Amino acid sequence: MAKSVRPQNYAAEQIAYGLLVAALGCIWLLVELGWLHSSFPLGPLTIIIIGIVMLLPWLKKGG
Repeated sequence: MAKSVRPQNYAAEQIAYGLLVAALGCIWLLVELGWLHSSFPLGPLTIIIIGIVMLLPWLKKGG
């Protein structure tokens, strides 16, 4: 069986992406609960950022 080769900083990138998504989710939740007031549409922004985060490893490899 062939082992997949991943860059050494793969785990660090995954942790950073996870923290970013979690932070955006927390902010979105606070806005929905009315504890934080924002006129900026956080829902669509969160979905867009999650999509970009999922594409970044693919884009770094060159498609």
